[in-house]
Amino acid sequence: MIQSVRKLLAAIAVLGMVACGSDDGDDSSETTTSVGSVTPTGAASATSTSLPPFGGSSAPVFTPDSAKPATLTGVAIGVHEGFERIVFRFSDHVPGIRLQPSPGPFAEDGSDKTLTIEGNAFLALRMTANGHTEAGESTAPKRTNGPKGHSITEVVRAGDFEGVLSFVIGLEAPQTFRAFQTNDPPRIVIDISSR
Repeated sequence: MIQSVRKLLAAIAVLGMVACGSDDGDDSSETTTSVGSVTPTGAASATSTSLPPFGGSSAPVFTPDSAKPATLTGVAIGVHEGFERIVFRFSDHVPGIRLQPSPGPFAEDGSDKTLTIEGNAFLALRMTANGHTEAGESTAPKRTNGPKGHSITEVVRAGDFEGVLSFVIGLEAPQTFRAFQTNDPPRIVIDISSR
């Protein structure tokens, strides 16, 4: 029974991540907005009433660093019943992460330039990844706007230096959250409870 529920949740998570964005070749150095919602279909589908409740927490999330930095290819934000989802897509493998609440203020890595981030609460995200190609072209957006009237205000890149990529997630108010990864396709998924 538990195995079946896990498989169902994994299938739903993958469907949700697919709906949250696509690799559309946009200039990733610009501000982007990607908002979506998904209704699962097919044999592994479930109605929103059969999904378990959100169940996030405010405890930091740590996963082991990868041996080699991953390469970020995109960031997308989606709205779902009871939570909002941020999906970080990678070209090769899933990096290790550190995600935790942080009061700010925030500064850009390297330059120490002050970052202005919309919101009243924040999550700091650090990952062993690059936000650029080997040729130095950016693959990580500077800002990804959240949907108006929801918990996530924006996701802002704070740094991309020596295999460490960092972001600050702006929130309207403190919220519970959860994070998980998928290996095929390689993604980090962060769910944040809706306000």
